[in-house]
Amino acid sequence: MRIHEYLLDFFMTLFALSSLALWGIVLSGGSFRAYAILALLVPLVSVYLVFINSRGHIPPDPDNTAPERYGNRFGVETIAIFVLLLLIFLSKSEPVTLVLLLVALFLFLRQTKTQPWLFTSSSILERSPLVPGAALVIAVTYTLVSHRYDPDDALYLFYGLLPLDQPLQEMNLFPFYDTAKMTVSYPTIEAVASYWTGTSFLQVYYLVVPALAAMLTVLAYYGLFQRLGGSYAGVLTLMTVIILILWADKHQAPGNDTFVRLYQGKSIFYAVVCPYLISSAIGILTRFPGSSFRLAMASITGIGLTQSAIILIPLFFAGLTVTAWIIYREPLRHARYLPFLVGGASFLVLGIFMTASLGGIPTAKNLRFDTLHEALDFRYGDGLRGYLGIASICLLPLLAHNAAKHKATIALSAGLALVVLNPVIVFLVAKIAWSLAWRLQWLLPVAGLVAVGIYLVADFIARGKPYLRLLLCALGLIGFAMLGQTTFYKHNRNAIGIPQIKPPPTINGVFERHHNGRYKLHAEYLLEDGRICMANGCY
Repeated sequence: MRIHEYLLDFFMTLFALSSLALWGIVLSGGSFRAYAILALLVPLVSVYLVFINSRGHIPPDPDNTAPERYGNRFGVETIAIFVLLLLIFLSKSEPVTLVLLLVALFLFLRQTKTQPWLFTSSSILERSPLVPGAALVIAVTYTLVSHRYDPDDALYLFYGLLPLDQPLQEMNLFPFYDTAKMTVSYPTIEAVASYWTGTSFLQVYYLVVPALAAMLTVLAYYGLFQRLGGSYAGVLTLMTVIILILWADKHQAPGNDTFVRLYQGKSIFYAVVCPYLISSAIGILTRFPGSSFRLAMASITGIGLTQSAIILIPLFFAGLTVTAWIIYREPLRHARYLPFLVGGASFLVLGIFMTASLGGIPTAKNLRFDTLHEALDFRYGDGLRGYLGIASICLLPLLAHNAAKHKATIALSAGLALVVLNPVIVFLVAKIAWSLAWRLQWLLPVAGLVAVGIYLVADFIARGKPYLRLLLCALGLIGFAMLGQTTFYKHNRNAIGIPQIKPPPTINGVFERHHNGRYKLHAEYLLEDGRICMANGCY
């Protein structure tokens, strides 16, 4: 265990337990003060659980044997899979897309018999802690100085401010959380932080939590790359951070879902929880101690951050379980926790939606799209960035330095591809809510995959010359910046300035959004000295 793993585990456990405590208080009709008092115990319990869970982490990786070099890193099958995935992005025929996906997965699974070696050497700079440190500084700084206004800001402010303005027991579970939103707990957790510290809720909402989330984003990607092995994890993390800042071709692009909007729970889920989920899943498949605990905490945290996770997490586990069985043929030994997690998550979804049906479940009557191609275009844009990002799914297993990790990453990549690039699943999910269809892409660490692709090409050209490889990586990032729009462009509605409270400038009240898409004024407020003043006080 390294310090970044302890930090990730602690904050993930802290949020998961805080969410469980909130749901319990809400269901029991308790008050906001009762929840705030209970929340004081959560950090202590989190520290204890992380400590217990980490005791078996010596040696750091029981399956990490000495690296061996096998095969050709640019084998024919890898190139074929890359081309097939590229064609999937381009294809507008759903039957053709499904056939291409199945052929690509078949070739993918065949690669479990090989163990490729990616990089031949690394420089002192690549091994230096200064590299992930630079990624951390860039991520936190950019998060604090940037702000991308979104109409949803008013909705999320409502969820955080109302608990401060009136007792929680007056907010019955169903009307307050409005059916599918009943699990979203992060604004109330922020309200507790504001309540006990005396800090303005807006400061907690727009500055403290986003800065913390930016730090955890860097640690999550760094932990993912380190889990696969290699001294290049810091460089890949730094490249991923830069790519996330550069990628803003569409409203829903990876860059717009990350640092500029890390005050929203759905962005935290995409930026932090998803790479953490992937890293934990690889740990389960390689029998790394404590991985099942991490996966459980990540699942609860995801559901507490965004209602989209109610659908995405069961799909994540379902795809991973199937591919794990195909590869290992011994699910009880190699993936014994996965069926339980799949069943638990699925029953959770069923229970929530059956309960929510009392008030009516909103469905997408007028779909903006119902095909995979439209969903991918909605997320990445109809350009080279999206094509290369999706096609790079097959590159992640090349980072693995031993057979166990290579097989595990093949299982993960195949499972995610089966879910995210499956036109049947996309259509069925779109029937529930059209926004979920393109949010399936959250399960793919596409920005990290693009970083891997650039690094892999640079390594191939540099022929074992580390500093030349870094120069080529820098040129690759410049080329990526020239391919499309970045979060710096004005069309992106992104404002850059000194760290400050940045409430939505055109909204004069806290709103609650209804299913018909319109906003209803719920409570008026005044903004005074960085605080929102409502009926019962200033927060």
